[in-house]
Amino acid sequence: MRKNIVFTLLIAILWSCSDLKTERTRPELRFNEDGTFTIMQLTDLHYNNESERSWPIPEQVQNLVKAENPDLVILTGDIVTSGDPAEGWKAIGDMMAKAGVPYAVTIGNHDPEITSREFIFDYLETQPLFVGEKGPEHLKGMGTYALEILASDGSDKARSIIYCMDSNDYHIGYETNRPYAWIEWDKIAWYRNLSRSYTEANGGKPLPSLAFFHIPPKEFKEAWDKCYRGDKD
Repeated sequence: MRKNIVFTLLIAILWSCSDLKTERTRPELRFNEDGTFTIMQLTDLHYNNESERSWPIPEQVQNLVKAENPDLVILTGDIVTSGDPAEGWKAIGDMMAKAGVPYAVTIGNHDPEITSREFIFDYLETQPLFVGEKGPEHLKGMGTYALEILASDGSDKARSIIYCMDSNDYHIGYETNRPYAWIEWDKIAWYRNLSRSYTEANGGKPLPSLAFFHIPPKEFKEAWDKCYRGDKD
């Protein structure tokens, strides 16, 4: 009987300790004392752990980070696109850990071809220098979130906002040529609402912001096609 009581007590203690777990603490992003904040964007690494062509990438990225000394690195899609996805993303995580810089990730059109978005972000959320998140569940895809760049004076006041968005992969309904997808209206509404709330919190003055995603808006493609045809209107 006494053993049962001790065993029950042990379970209760373990259960209460599990309730004390908090959300992952992300690295703080803050302007430097001189007012600067440097962002390095890396895109289309197309890493394949089984290909010799990819093996130099981690060292090259670490050299870039050492040379430029950014405050944040943003990987904007098509990061691990072939080979073993688990080993590939582990190589990316190790690469950024050795670089020693906070980083964010947005998904490209090729990343989900070898694994799921959930697999990617489940792994990334175990990495201490990753500052992103899965984002709102009601939005299509995964990895749509905002990052606050705080004031250099040590306060918790946001001075700039970085919006990271999942631009999806391919447009549904075109099985032949599979045209690239684009950011839908629900994500645009999410951005507008969040931007408005930041503006209101800043006394009605919009905060300087940047957006990062993989596939350009379809208006960009329309403008490109017009220029390619020589249509200047």
